[in-house]
Amino acid sequence: PAHVRLLSFASPRRGEQTYPINQLRNAALRAARTPLVFLCDVDLLPSADLEAELAAVPAAYWATPRLAVVVAAFATTSDALLPDGAAALRACVAAGTCTAFKGGPGIVPGQQLSTDYRRWWSENPEGRALPHRIPCFDTAKYEPYLVVRANATPNFDERFDGYGKNKVQFVQGLRGAGWTFWVLPRAFVIHAPHSLSAAGSQWQHSRTGEHKARMDRLFEQQLADARGGGGGGDGGGCEASTPFCERPLNQVMDML
Repeated sequence: PAHVRLLSFASPRRGEQTYPINQLRNAALRAARTPLVFLCDVDLLPSADLEAELAAVPAAYWATPRLAVVVAAFATTSDALLPDGAAALRACVAAGTCTAFKGGPGIVPGQQLSTDYRRWWSENPEGRALPHRIPCFDTAKYEPYLVVRANATPNFDERFDGYGKNKVQFVQGLRGAGWTFWVLPRAFVIHAPHSLSAAGSQWQHSRTGEHKARMDRLFEQQLADARGGGGGGDGGGCEASTPFCERPLNQVMDML
């Protein structure tokens, strides 16, 4: 509780019904008092060793411009006891109760595939391991949870509101600006199960809704701008730093 700050916020967009999610994220970034910030969702719980693993990352990493550290994300089908460490997580995955976030037993979805869970597990058991670099993105839908420097992080695009595309737009914005992405060993976050929100259900089941169409158009325009060197970076930084993979990655894998 001593580390929790409550901020008052009033959206300047009066009368709009969609949730101002990226305005809120930017307000939180501006209020950060720590050198690093972890960009995650409220339904994700960090492993007990996350702080220690971040502290063990050499300072040279954080001194590198345009660098983001990825924290591997998992999910569980049971909220009876959420694993808080590697041993408990391994047992949970082996039992088929825990999976990659938004995946299933033996399946890693495109939203998380570029994290390379198999390598994450191979570096997990013993000793100190440095973050490893993600060489390429399997898809524009890759949506990792990131630790970044608070004073060197671009804003979220506030045109994205409500449900859908609001996080992946930020990740692709970093990629378009020439950022590199490095996976933190051992530590992780786990998604606590809950029912799908009304906004999430509407997004998943609506192909023609006005809000979904607007978010899709904004996101496609962002990708087009990045391909043309107009993504807010140094023209071509996108491809030079973190290109899309030449071949699709295999979503079917035994992580252990």
